[in-house]
Amino acid sequence: MSLSRAVHGRGGFTVMETLTAVSIGLVLLSMTVRSLSPVQERTALRSAEQAFRGLVARTRAQAIERGEDAVLRLDAAGDSAWIVRGTQRVEGFAFDSELAVDVQTNVPVVICMTPRGVADPTCGTNAVMTILFQRGGASSAIQVLPLGQILGS
Repeated sequence: MSLSRAVHGRGGFTVMETLTAVSIGLVLLSMTVRSLSPVQERTALRSAEQAFRGLVARTRAQAIERGEDAVLRLDAAGDSAWIVRGTQRVEGFAFDSELAVDVQTNVPVVICMTPRGVADPTCGTNAVMTILFQRGGASSAIQVLPLGQILGS
């Protein structure tokens, strides 16, 4: 063997070595993605609950700041919720497009907040409202009482 060949050797990886390394990497990546799926589902459900809680708090704040009733409506069929003040839609959240979360309820959800910052059960839904958030195989539920209190995780 000549000295120049021993010093320089070959200058890279073969196609087979490269394909083997890429294949092993893809297998490891697919195993990691599958193991993270339940974590993503739980995170999305927690985010959906927090988004709904935030909308309830902002509905209350809108009513107090403006000195007029503010209404929070949840459309389970459209997986969205929005705040209405007077006839104007102030802000909203789309659970399906934002978090890929499906929303289900036992009754139509309407929460009316007065300028004093309390819910008016004669205006909104006068029953305990159960809201179920689902994504993949995971789900979580919260309950909203007629006066706007939220129970659950």
